Amino acid sequence: MTFWRCSAAIVLSGRAVYLSPLKQAGGSFLAHDFKTHNLVFSTPWHSIFERDNWYALHSPTCISGGGALIMDADQNILLVEIYRHPLDEVLLEIPRGGFDPEKDSTGLSAAIREAQEEAGIDLADAEVIDLGTFFPDSGILAFELSICAAILPHSFANPEPDLNEVVGYRIMPFAELLNRAANGDIKDASTIVAAFRLQRILKESASTQLIEILDQDGEVVRTIETERPDWSFNQFIRNRDASGWTWRAI
Repeated sequence: MTFWRCSAAIVLSGRAVYLSPLKQAGGSFLAHDFKTHNLVFSTPWHSIFERDNWYALHSPTCISGGGALIMDADQNILLVEIYRHPLDEVLLEIPRGGFDPEKDSTGLSAAIREAQEEAGIDLADAEVIDLGTFFPDSGILAFELSICAAILPHSFANPEPDLNEVVGYRIMPFAELLNRAANGDIKDASTIVAAFRLQRILKESASTQLIEILDQDGEVVRTIETERPDWSFNQFIRNRDASGWTWRAI
């Protein structure tokens, strides 16, 4: 597994492409201890604090976490279907969860662990791109989430999700995820943030080349500008009688 990171930028394939004031992950990033607030309600898992009629939800056992957008070599995305009790609804989301100090060293390691557990996919060979952090609901919730993309060097095989945590999973093209996030069909904030941050990185790091598609006689059929020559060639000859066709860079 490869992590790409530098002090002021994300690094993809050796090139800094996404400037961001990233913090070193490792447990909590939040220094707020609520000593200036009144404790209104408390359980072993959550507490509610108040000051000047403003209320905040705080979990002393979990104030940070991680989530991972899993992509395969064909730019398909795997999302989990998970029932969310506050909404009484099943949502499509990236796998995510809280930081576990006994298992995790950073927010990114929490993201990868949760992704492997919930989606049932081995991410040992994945290229991991740090997508920074964000606050899911800064109005009421003292929680910071680290997000990343985990890009596999192969296609999805047979995911075995943990059905004790999730209802199921869905695989879709990255372009479909972006469309569904933009039109409101995907509503989970962590999924939306991860998708559009990754889109920016991929756009800024993309390098295109011109290729010619040749028929069986070596005649040029089409010239294409593409970031992925093999994929573009296979898409072009799909549903065509293209025995003996090939492509070359120009």
